[in-house]
Amino acid sequence: TLPPNLPVSEPLRELGPSSRFRLLQRSEPWRVPAHVRDGVRRAGLSAFGFGGNNAHLVLEEHRRRPITAQVTEAVHGPPAPEPLAIVGIGAVAARARGRRAVLSALIDAAPQLSEIAGRLQGQADDLEIDIRAAGQPPSDLRETLAQQLLLEETAREALAQVADLPKARCGVFVGMGTDPEVARYGARWRLDSQLTDAGAPPESDWLSAAKPALVGALTSAGVLGTMPNLPANRLNRAFDLGGRSASICAEELSGLAALEIAARSLSDGRLDAALVGAVDLSCEAVHSAAAEALFPDSRRIPGDAAVSLVLKRLRDAERAGDTVYAVLHPQDLDTDQTSDAAAFGPDTTHSLTALFGHSHAASGLLHLAAAALCLDAGALPGGRPWLSERRAAIEVTSFGGCRWRGRLEGYAPESTPPVSAPTEPAPSDQGARNASAHTELRLHVFRASTPEALGAQLRQARRGETLGDSSGGLCLVLVAGSDAQLEQRLARAEQLLRVSPPPSRLSLPGIHFRTQAVEGDLAYVFTSAGAAYSGMGADFLRAAPDLPQRIQQRFPSLAECLSWAYADDPEASAAQRLWGASALSQLHAEFSLRVLGLEPRAAIGYSSGESNSLFAFGVWRDLEAMRQELAQSRLFEEQIGGEFRAVARAWGSAEAVDWANVAVLAPLASVERYLKEEPRLRLAIMHTANECVVSGERSACERLVAHFGAQRCFELEYNLAVHVPELLQVRDAWLDVHRREVTPAPHIRFYSAATCGSYTPSREACAEAILGQASARLDFPRLIEAAWADGVRVFVEHGPGNSCSGWIREVLGERCAEAVVVSFDRRASGFEHTLDSVAELLAAGVSLNADAWLASEPGRLVSPPTPAAALRLPAHPPLVRWPAHATPANRPHPQAMNTLPEAEPMPPAPALPSSLEWTPSSFPEATQPASTTAPAAVPPPAATAAPLAAPSRPRAHAAAPASALGNLA
Repeated sequence: TLPPNLPVSEPLRELGPSSRFRLLQRSEPWRVPAHVRDGVRRAGLSAFGFGGNNAHLVLEEHRRRPITAQVTEAVHGPPAPEPLAIVGIGAVAARARGRRAVLSALIDAAPQLSEIAGRLQGQADDLEIDIRAAGQPPSDLRETLAQQLLLEETAREALAQVADLPKARCGVFVGMGTDPEVARYGARWRLDSQLTDAGAPPESDWLSAAKPALVGALTSAGVLGTMPNLPANRLNRAFDLGGRSASICAEELSGLAALEIAARSLSDGRLDAALVGAVDLSCEAVHSAAAEALFPDSRRIPGDAAVSLVLKRLRDAERAGDTVYAVLHPQDLDTDQTSDAAAFGPDTTHSLTALFGHSHAASGLLHLAAAALCLDAGALPGGRPWLSERRAAIEVTSFGGCRWRGRLEGYAPESTPPVSAPTEPAPSDQGARNASAHTELRLHVFRASTPEALGAQLRQARRGETLGDSSGGLCLVLVAGSDAQLEQRLARAEQLLRVSPPPSRLSLPGIHFRTQAVEGDLAYVFTSAGAAYSGMGADFLRAAPDLPQRIQQRFPSLAECLSWAYADDPEASAAQRLWGASALSQLHAEFSLRVLGLEPRAAIGYSSGESNSLFAFGVWRDLEAMRQELAQSRLFEEQIGGEFRAVARAWGSAEAVDWANVAVLAPLASVERYLKEEPRLRLAIMHTANECVVSGERSACERLVAHFGAQRCFELEYNLAVHVPELLQVRDAWLDVHRREVTPAPHIRFYSAATCGSYTPSREACAEAILGQASARLDFPRLIEAAWADGVRVFVEHGPGNSCSGWIREVLGERCAEAVVVSFDRRASGFEHTLDSVAELLAAGVSLNADAWLASEPGRLVSPPTPAAALRLPAHPPLVRWPAHATPANRPHPQAMNTLPEAEPMPPAPALPSSLEWTPSSFPEATQPASTTAPAAVPPPAATAAPLAAPSRPRAHAAAPASALGNLA
């Protein structure tokens, strides 16, 4: 049946007899026209909205058709949709401006909240808009809601990260909520009649002041700038995006609903890219009043936020070379497959409310964007490295009870290396690019033939000029992550090179200089388990988050081995320290071999570092099996640690042994003389001529400390009886654990402290070498001298801390001028120390792949230029204040006007009324619940001048309008 149209008294002339369209005056049967061959009834629906927001829908009837064909094969469902990639992220959350600031707040667990008018809230800072980029007159921008402008800011940031954007097939989907500010226009329009209804004749002078205090007059720009359905269209226009677009409102799920629509459009091929956004400036009075009435306590801290994501199909993103922050599978959206993932959401472990406040309509997508940033950074909120398989579960429930669940995965840029570790360096440009993307630090390389020419280049760089000739044997490398740091280091380097005679080398934080390249072999040095410490490698892993996945296959328990180092209570056993140090050593080796492409000719292990050197170069390939066998042997827990049964047997003691290891900073000769008087103390390790480790019975160690002084001695936390003859009590068990199948690595010389020389690995040779160094004094200086004699000149330390590097420098002394000694880790120094080491290697002429960190123009400032024409607009304008009244004392006024102290902001909104019915005369007392009855008249205040809001169209916010304004709206 076709229903009749609404009554039309004067139909259009175009709807005449010749038209295929006609007005229906009454219901009639729906007959299918003859030109419709399949005889199916179809209806077209069109809705035309202001500002070009149009929607169209075609419906057709369903007809049952019997299946007559015989099914001969199993019917399979449609293939799973292609995975999608998040390739751009822009974000503003409270005071955090931009994705890097948001990520920094997440990693540092640094709240971005402010206390305003006695209330904690995540209010955004003022907007600074580049007028030329905005493409609109400043007057129009001033009439536009901040939610639209802030969203455009984040969209610009996200789109700038995309390598190849198919604009014609890029859609826009925005989750948002209607900003309560728009209701203030209606309040302004009704103000005259409400005054009259309340019994007060309108005062032209008072109204002339009161109306702009509420909001400025509505203009055509203001109409577009405040329409709730315009955010998506504004982005289409601003960035010339030709795909379909829509603004979606679903409370806290608004942005997530927009994401689902975008994912479907990408999956079915209707789009090749999608810009997905969400925005809500929740630090606003009407919103806050509603939140107090409806939201749980966990969502009552209001927050401002805007977030934008750019999505592509994963294969398209990889083809274009885009940065992939995270991967999402459309079939995982709004599903419950989240048990093995880190939870993000307002009511989950990683809620953002305490950091940024609750940004309602933007909340869901903000949590998803935060998860994507953390996945990409390889760190959980709070800074703990994300060592396990990187998966994030997003779970959001709206205050109405609707629940949304989904999952993101970290992106693995390359397939995981095979179980067998590489035996040859294999530099990866992709690996280096990924690492460089997670730090602002850059390497600035200057080359010249004389110190004077190098100094001239530095002065040119400081003046912003093009550099002169940049060839020659002198090399200076600066490390800088900001304009201020670069300027300071340019000036410092110029000063240092100006001395006479100029230095032959410099190695200072961020400044590395050599007059000639270092010639000789490169050795990887692997430190011991005793160097392990809480928090080790955290900054390194945040800068290179894909490294754990790259060695996960050959080291499945990597996350477990490192977990103690990032725990809130980082107590660790000797075995935990051993495997934690091994994990970081293997990560550093992966970085050296497959990211930097450093070409070693020697491997030097210090204590347990000898085993790590064999695993790093693929001589041993069963690290996980060795870990299990060592745990089953109970060597660490019972024999050479824990109960120290092996020591008790060696001493013929029936009592438990209390063992200790003490580092002593004293000349070796004096320590050796002292030990002649202590039969249960051993000189276990010699680090340098002035530092060693003494091990033995605790009471004897205490006497040692008393003799040399507590300021020269400290006890080691790694408490095992190693590098002492007592270990031979477990000789057979030790050899069994260290007899492993080997794969030759002919290009590497492996050194052992057992012989202080190199050896050729074999099943027995490796086991005997490790037994030899573990059961006798470890002479580290002699080991380094042997490597030096064989031609090693570059020493790169792998593993926690930088102790080995320090000892090597002391052993070499003045020979350091002919050598390079660096480490990838140092306590409390972050990734900058790692790049300092890379810079020192570059300055010394060592071949490596550091292109990803090189500044495109050495000495050029790194920050983007400040817009020449910037318009500053408040995200939250000044408070709204009613003007004072200049009327006789007996003239009645609306109660709301008189509850405000003169020149004071309006008080917070009252509780919401129990009934949805409202009358214009409902002006409740500010301190009483809302009512539907008109209050008694109250005399007006004395005539005084009251300040008015400055902007032409002030906006409501958390500290602004009052109870009356809520009713006026």
